[in-house]
Amino acid sequence: MPDQRAALAQLGALAAPDAELRLLEYADPLGRFAAATSGRSSYAWWRPLDPGRLHELLAGAGWSLAESRDLGLELKRWYVELCARIAATREAITEELGAEWFTFASAEYAGVLEMARAGELGGVFVRARAAERDAPPPPTPETAP
Repeated sequence: MPDQRAALAQLGALAAPDAELRLLEYADPLGRFAAATSGRSSYAWWRPLDPGRLHELLAGAGWSLAESRDLGLELKRWYVELCARIAATREAITEELGAEWFTFASAEYAGVLEMARAGELGGVFVRARAAERDAPPPPTPETAP
């Protein structure tokens, strides 16, 4: 999400008072993602969550952080498995989509795996609850239906 606060605020504005938000998202646990992707246009629009600022981000958007779980190890394992599956299906991918697509997909996901291994990209599971809001004022004769 390019504007995380705005997107979360929109969800918060629409959420029922007892709503729960769950996110499974990329994370920037060490603050190194921007430097690692500088000049790499395929990652220019990525905005991994900063786990250290989740509380502040959510609170400013109408949510209360209930749980945050680091998924860095799982992210590495998922991408190791994905890269292996891509390599194992090279022939089928090339036949169906062309050699250029196979080369692109292999490089793209290998790049994500490389960033995960270097600590430049992680994963996070977030659970938040809609923050309590003030009740709307009672209707007046002028605002009553």
